[in-house]
Amino acid sequence: MAFCKQKVALLLLCLSVLYNICIGGRSFVEFEGGKTEDKEGRYDENAGYFCSWSRKYHGTRARINVWGIQNVSPSSESAVFIAVMNENGPGHMMLAGFHVYPRLYSGNTDLRLFTAWTDRTTGHNGKACYSPDCKGFVLSHEHGAPVPGGTVEPLSTFDGEDHFITLSIKKDEKTQDWSLYRHDGNAVLIGWWPKSLFNNTFDMATRVIWQGGVLYPKNETSPPMGSSHAACEGEHKAAYISHIKVFDQYGKTMEPYKVQGVADKKDCFTIDEFKYSREHRNHFYYGGPAGCIN
Repeated sequence: MAFCKQKVALLLLCLSVLYNICIGGRSFVEFEGGKTEDKEGRYDENAGYFCSWSRKYHGTRARINVWGIQNVSPSSESAVFIAVMNENGPGHMMLAGFHVYPRLYSGNTDLRLFTAWTDRTTGHNGKACYSPDCKGFVLSHEHGAPVPGGTVEPLSTFDGEDHFITLSIKKDEKTQDWSLYRHDGNAVLIGWWPKSLFNNTFDMATRVIWQGGVLYPKNETSPPMGSSHAACEGEHKAAYISHIKVFDQYGKTMEPYKVQGVADKKDCFTIDEFKYSREHRNHFYYGGPAGCIN
């Protein structure tokens, strides 16, 4: 069955315990517990993991499994992303990933690269970058570098071949800017967030995040998240984020430690355990079908 009922029941029991001691994902750019709305009255739900143990991170890298996402209404959004956040002071945050958001692209439902940033804890007031001429995020114009708003292909197929794109957000130890790279093959610089965006106060991240998220109007049901299948369905069926690393305060890669899970709407969008394998390294599955009702 699509939702693997027995496995989900056990997973939900574990998550209910975990959720009582973890901070929930409020939105794509805000992290507090419970159901929330944006300024347009849309609901948002998140499912994934975060790490805030060392509180001195200089970035993160992860391989994101990419899927086409169907049944996304014009005012809804379905996304997967990595993010770095400084919870001190004004709550700076940067994120990058892939989304379907028809309203931004004349009704088109292709999967696209996106980036966003905010210097406030009121997440939906953050600045989003969806096109080559956006402000805030500076494009590198390197040969072969993808651009925000660009479509993604090839995509994974159910019970077929998996496709993925590896992204990293990393502080440049020389310039102090925060850079976004693609790492499939040789590393390619996509662009960077200048330190001046944050009044030179974003010197490190206190939290790193890997999540799927959906946003949808009150009078509609939710779009799907990930592959539109539950986390327990596993490889070639559910979406995943893998090869997860963090960068320490010296810019060296390290394993994430004491990760914590978040699933805002556990009866709709699930995560499995954060685990390690030789093929996928640190990884987890996430997602769920369309039709969630609030």
